[in-house]
Amino acid sequence: MLRITIRVKDDNAGISLGRSISEIPKMTNDELDKFMSDVVEDVKPYPPTTSANNPPAPYYERGVGYYGKYGTLTKRSEQLDTKWGFEKSPTDAGFEGKIFNRASYAGYVQEEGVQASWHAQRGWKTVQQSIVDVAGDNSLSRLAEKIISKVKNLFK
Repeated sequence: MLRITIRVKDDNAGISLGRSISEIPKMTNDELDKFMSDVVEDVKPYPPTTSANNPPAPYYERGVGYYGKYGTLTKRSEQLDTKWGFEKSPTDAGFEGKIFNRASYAGYVQEEGVQASWHAQRGWKTVQQSIVDVAGDNSLSRLAEKIISKVKNLFK
């Protein structure tokens, strides 16, 4: 299972991307929900099909599974796109969100540093890239702008 953790605390906020923590602007509870939902929607889509998804065997038919050398279904699909989710829980200093995929092979397809090279070559997006894309750039400036805008609106 693939799991990304986002911690929002009084004095600090970060996203656990594998072993590293990237600083992010502090978020409210609702903003964290929206952020995680947007990341999940961004990472779900499959890239275009390739010759690896069509006969002759061996090939992988999306939503069905892997057909081995003799054209026999040998591994069933766990339907990666339907296994994405997120959850939030309180912590001593704030709250924590987790973005996850319950498919056993999710990390090999969509986790930075674990993703198999052939999945990268076929256009599979990592969840870490989706986090950066949803937030803006590497400094997560778009998210910061949204938060600043909300704060400014409070004082109008």
